[in-house]
Amino acid sequence: MNVSADLDRSEALLWSILARFESLAVAQYTASAPALLTPEKLAAVELLRTRISDDAYLAGSGLEAPIDAFLQSATSSREEHVLVAQGLFLEAIGEAIYRNFRDNA
Repeated sequence: MNVSADLDRSEALLWSILARFESLAVAQYTASAPALLTPEKLAAVELLRTRISDDAYLAGSGLEAPIDAFLQSATSSREEHVLVAQGLFLEAIGEAIYRNFRDNA
């Protein structure tokens, strides 16, 4: 077992998931809560798009179906869904990942 390769795949999977969440957040913020769409959020999504070009690591993984289900449920235009699904969950995860990304360039 190649631990380094497994860690690389795990990290790529994590970035792929975050890219999908953040892209959805931008779409939802644009449609339903424009005040939440900050320049920092847009810059973060652009950075993710430069690092992750597709869902290759997510496709076929055990997380693909749950992530798809969560993203589908988070596409409602109801403000509560935008604020809860996007705001609280994504920001908490994003902050931790971006902090790690900054500290381990």
